[in-house]
Amino acid sequence: MTTMHAHLSVCLLTAPMLAQIQGGHALVVTNLPGQNPRCELLDVDPAGGTIARIGRFVSDNLPARAVAIDPVQGDALLALDSGSGTRIVRIALTGGRAGAELPLGTIPGVVSDLTVGLECRVYCTTGGTGGAVFELPRMGGSPRVLAAAPFATAIGNPGIESGMLLIGISGDPNGDPRPAYGAIDLWTGQFGMHRLPGLPSLAVTGLGVRPFGNDVLTDGSRVWHVLLPTTTLGYQVPALPADGIRALERDDQQRLLAIGGNGHPFLGFLLDAPSLSQNWTTLAGPLPGDPIDFAIQSTDWWGATFGGTCRHSGPPGPTLTGAGLSRLGNPNYWLAVQNAASMTLAIFVAGTSDRQALGVQLPLPAPGGCPLLVAPDIALLHVTDNLGQARQTVPLPGVATLQGLVVFTQWLIVPPDLRVATTPAAGLHLRF
Repeated sequence: MTTMHAHLSVCLLTAPMLAQIQGGHALVVTNLPGQNPRCELLDVDPAGGTIARIGRFVSDNLPARAVAIDPVQGDALLALDSGSGTRIVRIALTGGRAGAELPLGTIPGVVSDLTVGLECRVYCTTGGTGGAVFELPRMGGSPRVLAAAPFATAIGNPGIESGMLLIGISGDPNGDPRPAYGAIDLWTGQFGMHRLPGLPSLAVTGLGVRPFGNDVLTDGSRVWHVLLPTTTLGYQVPALPADGIRALERDDQQRLLAIGGNGHPFLGFLLDAPSLSQNWTTLAGPLPGDPIDFAIQSTDWWGATFGGTCRHSGPPGPTLTGAGLSRLGNPNYWLAVQNAASMTLAIFVAGTSDRQALGVQLPLPAPGGCPLLVAPDIALLHVTDNLGQARQTVPLPGVATLQGLVVFTQWLIVPPDLRVATTPAAGLHLRF
């Protein structure tokens, strides 16, 4: 093993371990009747029916409105009602418990739903006549309004890299009572909305998104298949009162999972086809308190890329690519930079944090202003070839104690004028 590879292996073996929500589990947020704590996070296993309390966190004296999971390292993302707006926070999950809390920003109004989208930025909706769709940087900053969307009450995406957001919009009690289904193209900023034909006035409380269409939404007691642009197929869920479905998601098996509010807490699933059984099966519960929202951790979670390409001259700019899955025991795993300037200094950085470096919060501006997104615990020097490429082998030891570790990597391109360009970063979830 070369000295370079030895340094990388030591970095892995000495990294702090995290315990995220396991694949297939649901992260549930529920509001409690007391004032302190006012809300609580739960780790629910739909397969085994177990419910684990994650514990106290800094802002749990505020009522929760929505929850999501960061696909990079499995942090909990929470929308908390402060009374004068909605506070969005990131909570690390360490050893099965709530850890450090990072404020991301405050959204004007009351957030109705929350998701993660393109480049792992945070997206949310607010309801009412002033409803809108907002975007926040992954590690916090000023919120940006993407589109005015009155009565927007649910949000989802068909895949983080799809660049699309799908919006469930409730009927306007003082205008058009029909619910609507909206979409935002994050690449172009275009927003389109379709009023759903054949549906009564209803308040959308959940949206289940499929990668290839046939999405579903719910008004709390009924589930509706959405077959745009011309048809909508709805069917009644048996034996559920109003507000029986508080939130709705799809899992990796394309099942519909839901939690019920208004004193009807459960986690169950519904088969998609109306010709099959439409009964809910209770998978876990009763859940404590008043369940508000939940998110499902993918069983195929290998981490994600985040941030975008940053360059100072002509497209396309440096990009990050890798050798497939970050599987433990692979001594030949590699990460490469492409589309960089040719014959130029390229620095491969790797670390065990995307939160801070040397006690300073990330991201940090490199010379020229492009962001350093990961802690440079290791920095290895390369020179790009005449195609603007460089490759770094990252040996992944077959050590069981590394299961679940997330390692962060990024490339920095340093031209003669020292205006550094950067690739997106990657959070690699190490698994066997």
